Amino acid sequence: MILALSTLSAGLPCQAGKKAAGWEPALAARHHPIISISKRDVMPIPRTIGADPGLREHIERSLDALISAREARLGYAARRAVIVGFKRDFAMMAGAPWASVWDWPEHRAAEVLNYLEGRYAETVGKTTAD
Repeated sequence: MILALSTLSAGLPCQAGKKAAGWEPALAARHHPIISISKRDVMPIPRTIGADPGLREHIERSLDALISAREARLGYAARRAVIVGFKRDFAMMAGAPWASVWDWPEHRAAEVLNYLEGRYAETVGKTTAD
């Protein structure tokens, strides 16, 4: 939303070409919309999990399999619980988005996959001896 200069000064009209009383660049800037760039428009950081499409897809499939298994076994929407557990176990901040995993170094992908596959095995009742 862009305000005309004539409306910035307590609603009093001003002459064309003159600034309204009390007009400041900071005040005008607050009235302009902020343009944001979505995460999809930003290239992933090199040598991170998100930079490798195959690795990222493998992690997403493992996460989806775990969530589906939990929902089938426990009978409730388990996505939030799985994500909260993951954040707790990896010492992520509670408010951090799950997608921040894509910014982790590639070498941590094995750790993430091992965790997700281990949780999946626990959920479906498999042990390492099976």
